[in-house]
Amino acid sequence: MALSRLRSLDEICSFILPRLSTLLNASAVALLVHKELPQMVEQEHWQSYYHAAKASDIREEHFIDAANGAITFFSADSKKPVYREGILLLPLNDGTTVRGCLCLGPKANSEPYSRQDHSFLTTLAAQLAVLEANSRYLGQVQANTTQLAALNHRIVSAQEEERRHLALELHDEVLQQSMLLVRQLADASTMSEVAIAMPLARSVVKSLRSTCLELRPPLLDELGLAEALHWLTQRTAQQGHIQIDLQCINVTGERPPSEVELALYRVAQEALSNVLKYAEASRVQLRLRYNCQGAITLVVADNGRGLQHVPQSENLGLAGMKERMQAIAGIFQLRTCHGRGVVIRASCQPPAMNHTLNERLSSHEAITRVTA
Repeated sequence: MALSRLRSLDEICSFILPRLSTLLNASAVALLVHKELPQMVEQEHWQSYYHAAKASDIREEHFIDAANGAITFFSADSKKPVYREGILLLPLNDGTTVRGCLCLGPKANSEPYSRQDHSFLTTLAAQLAVLEANSRYLGQVQANTTQLAALNHRIVSAQEEERRHLALELHDEVLQQSMLLVRQLADASTMSEVAIAMPLARSVVKSLRSTCLELRPPLLDELGLAEALHWLTQRTAQQGHIQIDLQCINVTGERPPSEVELALYRVAQEALSNVLKYAEASRVQLRLRYNCQGAITLVVADNGRGLQHVPQSENLGLAGMKERMQAIAGIFQLRTCHGRGVVIRASCQPPAMNHTLNERLSSHEAITRVTA
């Protein structure tokens, strides 16, 4: 009953670990749970909660080493305890995966753990697995709420920043040029004087066209996503002095809805913006693919530093890309590794089809090793 009232893992472990150590006369006790990471890693990472008797020589890293060695022996529905390196380990599973381990060092009096001890610990591990899942879900809800509030704030700030930028752009360039053009035309008395003002008129048109392109490229509405991406990649390559390779596959047939094209374009735009700001990449690959059923997949891969160097505030850009894809019932996936770049994959299935995309990033399509 006392455990059911506790919410966070800190509270749960502070309550249970000292009592468990005393009850079973264990030299040291630890609860290890998988540490949630924003990217895939090659080895196990644990969030560790540890308690030891004063005279214990079992250290926290001993439990972690034992758990790393035992994790491969546990199946998704494992319940039986195992011994590894003199440490008793009991898996915490949620029915689909092992989420952690309850670890006990040898008893202080060197007696073995009895059958009754094993039965009690198995029951306790099952209850701890439920509490860990509840704590994780609660933490995820709180994180999502915080992220949503931050994303809303970022959207409002971005709108105000865009308005400020647009106002300055129009005032400092287009408006000044227009006023000068009006003055020249007002003073003109012959066609030759009007002709003198024509270069300025063309400059005003060019400035307005550039501003409109910044807001939304007309190519997206007129010619479709592939042509808009061609324009975006050429412009980004010129700005960042990097090589950007765009490949469009099977871009034929009926165009998808405009909201789908816009969402994928904005994902590509945000991804390339992050590459210019943080990746220090020399090469980027974009792949736009339409399959015969009408599904669309966009992959953006770079050979930069990975996400470790992206400021925490800019992670909202990733959240924004995910929100855009969710708004069109699409899928957003990301993989990164330190020093080996970032792969972003956005896919959308036509609503007419009754099944959803569940394919993962594959080595032959999405995880394209980008070489410098």
